Amino acid sequence: MLGLEKAITYILNNISGLSAVNAGRNWDTVMPDNAVLPATTFQLIAMTPDFTMRDRSSLCRKTVQIQHWSQDKAQVVTMAEAVREQLNGKVCLVAGNGSGVPTGVTYGATGPSTANDRVINGILLQNELDLYDNDTRVFRRLQQFRVTFQET
Repeated sequence: MLGLEKAITYILNNISGLSAVNAGRNWDTVMPDNAVLPATTFQLIAMTPDFTMRDRSSLCRKTVQIQHWSQDKAQVVTMAEAVREQLNGKVCLVAGNGSGVPTGVTYGATGPSTANDRVINGILLQNELDLYDNDTRVFRRLQQFRVTFQET
């Protein structure tokens, strides 16, 4: 089954309003040294498994932080708006091949087509926070989403 990190990277890379600003510079957790801005990073910061009275269910919730970086605040705002518009309140299916590589995303899908797919049952924005670093003169907007999905 497709890993959640690969699914999120694929989703971010396919948000046209985000790519128009950051040119597809989306990274899992850490930007490379001397990265060109604007850019976006994300990381999984918390997991909450779901339990029934008998056992753990297959439903899982992870908190995902997405951070947009730029020396221009307007770019940070534009990137965050594109992500919020595309993800908040959505369900989707990220198709994967047998090697764990994402091949497509379908919004509104509620079930997997193959065992390689990742079904995301819900993505909800929890909060946003604007930050600025005086030393580097970089603006950031941090978005925190709750992602609910079926775990294997």
